[in-house]
Amino acid sequence: MKVHKEDGHTSSPDPIAYLHLDSIDVSQAFDAMKIVTEAGERTSVMAPYGPKTFSLAMCLFALACERAGKGDVPVYYSQPQKYTIEYTKDVCLRNGTLDNWAYAIKRAGTYVYEM
Repeated sequence: MKVHKEDGHTSSPDPIAYLHLDSIDVSQAFDAMKIVTEAGERTSVMAPYGPKTFSLAMCLFALACERAGKGDVPVYYSQPQKYTIEYTKDVCLRNGTLDNWAYAIKRAGTYVYEM
């Protein structure tokens, strides 16, 4: 995920100029969006592509902004013109066991992802 600190391009090694995000870390992606938008104060439009976890983080961010009374954060998905049958053809196994991930959205009745 490439993030611009200002409207212009920056080549600074500043960690906010370029964020290197783990493709399975929803919390890290959500926090990066909070940083870049100043906790939802700056407007944003989300167009998810790439890892599904980033798409999840974008949707959670949009919902958190709504709950906090911030401006709308639209999340747009493009409709594919064709589907690839071979896109996902197998499950991931780790040591012979199905490898899957779960992400908590609420804990003890409280949303985990908030502004």
